[in-house]
Amino acid sequence: MAKDYYEVLGVNKNSTDDEIKKTYRKLARKYHPDLNRDDPKAAETKMREINEAYDVLKDKEKRTQYDKSRQRVHEPDKPSSDFSELYKTWFGDSYDAPKSKKNRARKNTSDLNDLYNEWFGDDNLKR
Repeated sequence: MAKDYYEVLGVNKNSTDDEIKKTYRKLARKYHPDLNRDDPKAAETKMREINEAYDVLKDKEKRTQYDKSRQRVHEPDKPSSDFSELYKTWFGDSYDAPKSKKNRARKNTSDLNDLYNEWFGDDNLKR
């Protein structure tokens, strides 16, 4: 299971940007490898976790995407229509999954040539 970035920083989901920044700075000082000469490798590992969490939570767009994906994980009883919803949550609307069973069967390619032809057309192979 993915890390809970809120837990890593010790903040809750409703924390403001300023609260997250303030907590990050305290943790960064506490776990900075230069200040933890007794066990710099453990401090470095902890700093990576803290930086990863802060990188996501400080950015509004990344935080929104993270919260959406986290909500799906924490609400397994909530029905999801299909994989395309989850894909759109992570990658945006760049892919539109086929809706009908007929299209799904057609889209289910087992051969890389079929996949290539579907994406780029038959003409590109003949060049």
